[in-house]
Amino acid sequence: MQSILQTPVAPDLYRRSHRLLLLLIAAHVVVMTLFPWIARLPGAAWDDMLEAWAWGKQFELGYYKHPPLYAWIAGTWLRILPRTNLSFYFLSALNTGLSLAGIRHLHFRDLRPGPDRLLEL
Repeated sequence: MQSILQTPVAPDLYRRSHRLLLLLIAAHVVVMTLFPWIARLPGAAWDDMLEAWAWGKQFELGYYKHPPLYAWIAGTWLRILPRTNLSFYFLSALNTGLSLAGIRHLHFRDLRPGPDRLLEL
């Protein structure tokens, strides 16, 4: 019996599985941006969000509580987008989505193509 990986359909299934996974990551970013925004409406900003915004106003090499990268990212983000809860939720969801996409890239980079690789992730 011939393996599914040796059939001509396998590369197409492999490409579709990649696209499907990226689509699921994009849907995750959208849902995880909108859900906390709607669930906490009308709500005040969380303490960590305010802390990141306050520290990000001035770029320093370190802060008394955290390393600087957290504040640098939040400060840069809020110079581009408006200072709203939705912007913070989008930053958080985008960070998670980029992490998932990085994991996907590392997983599929050195492995042989095949539809069963999506299940291993």
